[in-house]
Amino acid sequence: MMKNKGYPVSILIGKKIHCIRKEKGIAGEKLARMLNISQQQVSRYERGVNKITVDFLFEISEILGVTLFDLLVIDKEELPFEYLCHHVSSSIIKKS
Repeated sequence: MMKNKGYPVSILIGKKIHCIRKEKGIAGEKLARMLNISQQQVSRYERGVNKITVDFLFEISEILGVTLFDLLVIDKEELPFEYLCHHVSSSIIKKS
């Protein structure tokens, strides 16, 4: 993975967090204060540069008024082709 490009699944989850936060009218700074982290860290999560633990995702979902499921559901078509190829080939190799 190239530095600062982000992680494909984390990018999609971060985009969801960003969109929901905007829809709810919550500024990044306010979310950061509510989570007791910096606004820069919120930005890193929303861009998928840093991975978020499930526990922290749950806390974010509570603040945003959505379920953890809402943040985690990802359609395979949303993932980059290279990511899918890597994981499909890895699972085939493990089965051999």
